[in-house]
Amino acid sequence: MAAQTETLEEKTATELRDRAREAGIAGTSHMRKDELVASIRDNEAAAEKAADRSAIDVLVEDHRNVSALFKEALAKDDGDPEIAKLAKQIVLELELHTTAEEKIFYPAFKRAAIEREKDDAKDEVLEAYVEHDGVKDLIAKLEKLSVNDESYKAILQVMSEQVEHHVKEEEHEMFHTAKRFFDRAELHELGRAIVTMKASGKRG
Repeated sequence: MAAQTETLEEKTATELRDRAREAGIAGTSHMRKDELVASIRDNEAAAEKAADRSAIDVLVEDHRNVSALFKEALAKDDGDPEIAKLAKQIVLELELHTTAEEKIFYPAFKRAAIEREKDDAKDEVLEAYVEHDGVKDLIAKLEKLSVNDESYKAILQVMSEQVEHHVKEEEHEMFHTAKRFFDRAELHELGRAIVTMKASGKRG
């Protein structure tokens, strides 16, 4: 590990920036050399962390994390400023999750469904996109309101219910089908891609 750190630090900022871009790390143009080194390390650590996790494991973990955040936020009294803080975290987690699904998991699943001529499976993906759009609409409404608005918690509650419905359909239908469509290596490759994309998104 020490040798790897020295190797990164010995590179020029331009070399590090090229390496970061190749790894799909966003926002490299304004990063200082130390920030580039840190981002590359984070990206490599994320890929390593995902090495033994399938896409389904990663996505289910996201589902559980968001569910816990919703539960905590909705347990607060109306107008509690902590609700807004939790809602901000919920929105961030949902944005990272839906982006990873829409750019990585869903396209792969849809291609597999088309290759196997499984129209019902392809329809599952199309429905999932529509459900994502519904949640995005609620997020847009929520972000226009103050936590003191009487509608704020109601929108959060409806969002929670829509996400819960979506999660159940994904886990009980799409993810079961995915285990038939993809072998272990393919699911783990998708998992690596998802974790890497989410790590890049968190860095902005």
